[in-house]
Amino acid sequence: MSKEMKAARLIAAARLAHTPLMPLPESCRPTTPDEGYSVQEVLHGILKDDDKQRRIGYKIGCTTPVMQEAMGIDHPCAGSITDIQVYREHVELPYSEFHDVGVECEIGVVLARDLAPDNAPYDRERVIDCVSSVMPCIEIIDRRAQGGPAVVGIPTMIADDFSAAGAVLGHQTHAWQDFDLASLAGRVLINGEEKSAGVGADVMGNPLEAVAWFANMKAARGEILKEGEFILTGSLTLAQFPDGPCEVTVEIDQLGTAGVTFT
Repeated sequence: MSKEMKAARLIAAARLAHTPLMPLPESCRPTTPDEGYSVQEVLHGILKDDDKQRRIGYKIGCTTPVMQEAMGIDHPCAGSITDIQVYREHVELPYSEFHDVGVECEIGVVLARDLAPDNAPYDRERVIDCVSSVMPCIEIIDRRAQGGPAVVGIPTMIADDFSAAGAVLGHQTHAWQDFDLASLAGRVLINGEEKSAGVGADVMGNPLEAVAWFANMKAARGEILKEGEFILTGSLTLAQFPDGPCEVTVEIDQLGTAGVTFT
């Protein structure tokens, strides 16, 4: 069994059993981001085969300097999201289903066509025509790694989808090119009280820069982003970690809202 397969099976076992992810054994622990992404790919093959989970989207994290400084890295990180983790407009979820649940306010995009390695490199202008719609989204994250990145390491965090635990996708806007995504303001409200706010420019200057970064990273690995997949481009706000059941709403100007009730 390969090193990647050993690591992926340990992560899958923890995920499916809803137990904390412990530091991986040194014999199979990824040591670089690229190794982490390789384990992530194997992980999603296991989830597809063993639990019938199908990857239909992605999340990008650490797209702001403050989050990169907090994590001790100088680059974004990405994870995968499967069909059983995706909800539309609003959802109710048990608070106890998570280890330490958090929410983020994000602009999501849906791809209009494949982004293939043969067409790389990508930049902001090139990805404009590759996006069919944009939407307000909640990324649901879960701090399931025992001890966090300082203990398990960033490559293992990447292998485990960088804490991705789900997504609530709001209404899709197809005439999105009428908007300046960098200037759109977003906010997170918990039980009606605003907890954090930001603008699209907080995400690498423009959320489309995050899409281009991700497309180039995948292309360098020889991987394709597929038409119809969605990408959460990074949080406009600080992640919020509710301390119990509550009502969460994200609002993004001109795009609308998405919500989750933790019961």
